Amino acid sequence: MAPELQKRVFDPFFTTKPVGKGTGLALSISQSIVRSLGGELLLESSPGKGTTFRVLLSPAKESLGMQGARWASVKPRGRVLVVDDETAILNIVRRSLEREIRRHGAHRWTRRVGTHHSR
Repeated sequence: MAPELQKRVFDPFFTTKPVGKGTGLALSISQSIVRSLGGELLLESSPGKGTTFRVLLSPAKESLGMQGARWASVKPRGRVLVVDDETAILNIVRRSLEREIRRHGAHRWTRRVGTHHSR
């Protein structure tokens, strides 16, 4: 991704897609969600090589009431939020994650939100 695009990629309504093919809200909303959780959404990109977005979240604090021996009885759990307006990309990510999810004996839940088809 070109440096001039990297500067704007988290701006609301910024998109490189043609009119009617995207709202430019996915990364802006994702960044807001991650920040509201005390995290950070990082962009790593090299033109011609690809782009990676990393979500950094802090572990839960002891103030949540989970202390000492109580941790031993808690089954690890987590959530993965994948946001993209391309169904094909979502399917690739879903299939990639399903193996790990099954390996840990967890369940998956998916929901498509805001699907819009332009003509």
